[in-house]
Amino acid sequence: PAPLLEAARRLQLAPEDCWYVGDDLRDIQAGRAASMPTIAAAWGYCGHSEPTGWDADVLLHAPLQILTLLS
Repeated sequence: PAPLLEAARRLQLAPEDCWYVGDDLRDIQAGRAASMPTIAAAWGYCGHSEPTGWDADVLLHAPLQILTLLS
């Protein structure tokens, strides 16, 4: 999680206030290790497999769905 924590530090944000979006199980694991809320991107590297077993906080099927989280 070191790069994620460094990014939060540079942005002057607490890790808990950052979202980490990933398209691989390793991304979700890194986000969790950094204490960041995690979002699994079902359209990326994971291909046609459903990343439901990754234990992400949110699962999105299309990039624009992230906008619903902002409101």
